Amino acid sequence: MDPAAGESEASQFNRMVMKKLQKALEADPEVDLASKIPSSYSSRLAHRKAKARHEDGPSPEPLNLGKQPPRFPEDDVRNLLDGAAPATVLFPLSESVRSLLESHYQSPSFASGLHRLVEQSEVVWKPKFGRHKIVVKCSPEVALKIMRNMDDFTEYTTLQYTEKFIPSIPAPRPLGLFGINWTTSLSAQFKAS
Repeated sequence: MDPAAGESEASQFNRMVMKKLQKALEADPEVDLASKIPSSYSSRLAHRKAKARHEDGPSPEPLNLGKQPPRFPEDDVRNLLDGAAPATVLFPLSESVRSLLESHYQSPSFASGLHRLVEQSEVVWKPKFGRHKIVVKCSPEVALKIMRNMDDFTEYTTLQYTEKFIPSIPAPRPLGLFGINWTTSLSAQFKAS
């Protein structure tokens, strides 16, 4: 019998993570298992649990805030910003980002406030093919890069390094990093090209 048959998406996800941990342990019995758990594990698990709750409840569309149809195309990464999902701050948010989010925080959660902010923001870049990331201008000073399934924070830590050790490079300044569901959002100083 297939152990995954009839299981929820959350339990299937946990089973998959455990298989990866088991393989890592078999390859190296002294492996640091914590380093093998995806950094987005908690938000991805919460997304699966929230999705199951929405399927059982009266509102199957998690982003249908205020009973309005989704504003973005079906495969747009911004649709993963579920207003009911918990947010995880990965690198502290700057005062400017916190203030900006608070001005859109008339919602029941950080995530729904972020979703409202993103809805009102101007798209300044998106890839020609695929919908796995997008950059929006949230204010004259703040841009937000929203990426799907980002487990590597090299881009953010490179911005931090540049700011600290090579400030003469005209790079955006990092303003915080957080995750919601399957997305990671990098906030940075907006620099017009």
